[in-house]
Amino acid sequence: MQNVSNLAFISSYGTQNIPTPTQVDNWLFTNGWSVGTTTVTLQVSMLNTIYAPPNNYVFEVEMRIHYTTLMVSGDFTTAHALTTPVTVTILDTDASTELLVTDVESITFSWPGDSQVETDPISSFDIILDTQTWVVGNYTVTTHVVLKDSFSLYYSPADFAFNVTIRGHHTSASVSGDLIQPYGY
Repeated sequence: MQNVSNLAFISSYGTQNIPTPTQVDNWLFTNGWSVGTTTVTLQVSMLNTIYAPPNNYVFEVEMRIHYTTLMVSGDFTTAHALTTPVTVTILDTDASTELLVTDVESITFSWPGDSQVETDPISSFDIILDTQTWVVGNYTVTTHVVLKDSFSLYYSPADFAFNVTIRGHHTSASVSGDLIQPYGY
């Protein structure tokens, strides 16, 4: 790179120049680029005229939408006739950031025989599952998220399944009163 005076990356988004580059690895800044394929031409200028510049190198950069993943957390063991609070998290796995609740069109929790749907506007990712009528037992709940069309920079995450256990209520017994009695009574 010691004889290179400039690297020019030319695309429909303009030209990015790297004057007097010192290393072989360089960054092409694509933050403002749209999803799709963009043709880029690398043009190299030389410092010394004893070196002929290489032919332009043409390559393509494909910008794709971000991958996401869905997680549901909480205490999945609930006493009979009570609700089950859960927290939904949607992670942008490319940027390692969480999506906002305003990015979501709907969240559907499905279990055998029924479902619960939260629709826009969703106020929070902290959701109360209405498990009050569930009988004691184990249930597999599948969560499905639909992202808003205006946020088409994200793939919708794959469904997430978790198990909810509805248990009987814990009980205890106690005895009160005067427990000291004379012998024989």
